[in-house]
Amino acid sequence: MALNNLSWIFLQKNENQQALIYAQKALALSPNSPEILDSVGWVLMKQQKYKEAEAYLLKAHAQLNKNPSINYHLAMLYVAMQDKKKANYHLELTDGLEFPEKLQAKQLLDEL
Repeated sequence: MALNNLSWIFLQKNENQQALIYAQKALALSPNSPEILDSVGWVLMKQQKYKEAEAYLLKAHAQLNKNPSINYHLAMLYVAMQDKKKANYHLELTDGLEFPEKLQAKQLLDEL
């Protein structure tokens, strides 16, 4: 998890390549961790590698389909891919839940 956390630190600094390196190292150690799958997917989404990102995020979602952050990440991905129907679906799954991106998710849902 330390490598995954380090990945998020680099991601917050918009150092996406470094973030991906650490997320992939974390994934090599824990290949079935939904949190790490989400991290890899989110970094790839930030790098505009949408199809690759979708594969990782959907694997994370398959394990933690009620996790609002994963659903928010999928929604953001689908907005980037111009699939408003899927984005809306994943945003609706976050409704009424507490999570770090709650405000952004509500704003995005209102925009859709």
